[in-house]
Amino acid sequence: MPKLSVGLARRFRAADIHALLDEAIVAARLVSRASVAAFFQMNEGGEIRHHFPGDDRSRRLLPYLEAALSGVHGRFAVAERFDDSRKDARFNEIAAAATGDLCAFIIVPVYYGGQREVPGGGAASGAKGLPTFRGGELCGLLMVAHPLPNRFGESEEDLLSALAIQMGVALENARIYDEVSRRNKVLTVLNRVAVTLVVEHDREAVLRRVLEACCQVTEADSALLEYRAVTGESLRLMVPEGRDLLQEVLPLPLSEQVLSGRTLLVPDLRREGTNDLLWRMAPRSLLALPLCSGIGAFVGGVYLAHGSAGHFDDTHAEMVRALVSQAIVAIERMLAAEQSAGVRRELESIFHSIADPVTVLQSDLTIVDCNDGLLLRLGKSRDQVIGQHYFKALVGNVEEGMWNVAPLVFRTGKPQTARVPMVTGEGASLLMDVTAYPVRDAQGSVVKVVEYAKEVTAEVRLQLALLDRNKELNEATENLALQKDELDRLNRQLQEKCKELERIAVTDVMTGLPNHRAFQQGLMREMRRAQRHGANLSLLLIDVDHFKLYNDTYGHPAGDEVLAQVGRLLAGTLRDVDLPARYGGEEFAVVLPYTDKMTAQVVAEKIRAAIEGHRFPKRAVTVSIGVATFPDDAADKASLTSMADQALYAAKQAGRNTVHVWSTLPVIRRAA
Repeated sequence: MPKLSVGLARRFRAADIHALLDEAIVAARLVSRASVAAFFQMNEGGEIRHHFPGDDRSRRLLPYLEAALSGVHGRFAVAERFDDSRKDARFNEIAAAATGDLCAFIIVPVYYGGQREVPGGGAASGAKGLPTFRGGELCGLLMVAHPLPNRFGESEEDLLSALAIQMGVALENARIYDEVSRRNKVLTVLNRVAVTLVVEHDREAVLRRVLEACCQVTEADSALLEYRAVTGESLRLMVPEGRDLLQEVLPLPLSEQVLSGRTLLVPDLRREGTNDLLWRMAPRSLLALPLCSGIGAFVGGVYLAHGSAGHFDDTHAEMVRALVSQAIVAIERMLAAEQSAGVRRELESIFHSIADPVTVLQSDLTIVDCNDGLLLRLGKSRDQVIGQHYFKALVGNVEEGMWNVAPLVFRTGKPQTARVPMVTGEGASLLMDVTAYPVRDAQGSVVKVVEYAKEVTAEVRLQLALLDRNKELNEATENLALQKDELDRLNRQLQEKCKELERIAVTDVMTGLPNHRAFQQGLMREMRRAQRHGANLSLLLIDVDHFKLYNDTYGHPAGDEVLAQVGRLLAGTLRDVDLPARYGGEEFAVVLPYTDKMTAQVVAEKIRAAIEGHRFPKRAVTVSIGVATFPDDAADKASLTSMADQALYAAKQAGRNTVHVWSTLPVIRRAA
């Protein structure tokens, strides 16, 4: 378990997490001694993902978990144990039939970030003494099962709950890591698109690159873009080429809604559709956005599809809208530049379409040009910035000397970078990465500097949050390891105490011999062995002569001492394989494995003589002994006990202090 928790805490990528989940399922099966184990997850579209690590038998759990996750039984808040699914009213009859011969179940919910927080009630978990993590969103169910009923107990339930916490922590860690990776991916794609808008002059190439970027940032399976330029030119692009899955959508009223300016976010076309065509389509999730020209007219639409339900969300829509809008603006400006043959106007349009701040400075640090991205963040007009000294134009937004790296570029002629804080015109604090590039004349001298600022506030905050989260997870993992060590120590103490209790439960306190219960179990065990091997087994029943008179004369403490000494004499006289026991009151019993009648008679006489010759505190003590042998005298345990008891009775009738064997042999009396 500690090794598994460390592995879960250190693996971030989805492939690593899937491998760890398989290891966790195997661990769940081992710690619970279950027959089968599985882990089930449900995505936002309602589809169930399941993990069966190389064990097809675990697929029998799928019908029940599908019913549980879809709401038939409701969400599981805590671990639940089903001792016998055939008798438990909580277990659905249909699911019980589907799972076949599986009877005992433990179902443990796994929450992102660890345990779920319940208001006023602490953490909803079957595990005890474990830390509570932030989060609480159910991400799946861990389930183990066994064909035998009543197979699992609280210890298995607690171990599985602790394992579920570690799985939830790992999944939360992977989710954070994936989110940061996704955002980095989006930023990379946006930068590439921005470069494309600057250097590319082919309208179709720009739209195709933007459409490919939309697929990358949304992870769509396919995409379609229709564009109708103001000049009457029409473009229709598919990504990837040759995919016609979305071609069937456009003739429907769906396309008309997009062209009229409506954004559509359809989680599942198969559920939303009302005609046969939509139900036959391969894609399930659909994101459709209108394309708006610079003058507000709708000039087309972009359609993204994915094979899984519920794939797209509002964030995807905003990213696609930003990408496509910039592309459309850039393309329309290309058309205007081509019509007017003004190359400078084309470059300026692209320059001002960049969302991030861009500033052009001359050698005296006067601002000669800037884009709208800078003006938007400063909250100032173009007249308030152009022609002004850099520090005067940015006073109140940037601390003097912190942002501007242009003087160093003018001196060295090399690009320079810096990360500095900035305050927007609305008072919001941002963190910007600034890069300054030299612009040279024909002689190679630096005549201007272009500063490009990229906002990294959200990225830095995510990185810091991830570092803090990793620190918390590492501390939690160390705490879990310490608690596991303490739990192991307590378990060892408990096992030792259980062994001691088991020994006490089968031991007579007064004599130190096995008690009547242990005698019955031992006799049954030896009887079966003798029957299996065809061997002899003898039984001695021993009674202390006139023990009641001894108690009445010397008192019960003296009588107890006699019984204790008789017990020690029996233990010291017999073999290790023999079983002496206190039968009850003043009676003792001895089981002699692999002992025939004659040998048993000799052993009984040895015991009788040892007790007769022992010096007891008050007076001499003698015993009467009855002997019976399997299979000569009896064929089963009850008969053997009865024969030995009758032989003991005969010995007492014969005058006591003697051995009587259940047979036709003469009574053996003590020597004169």
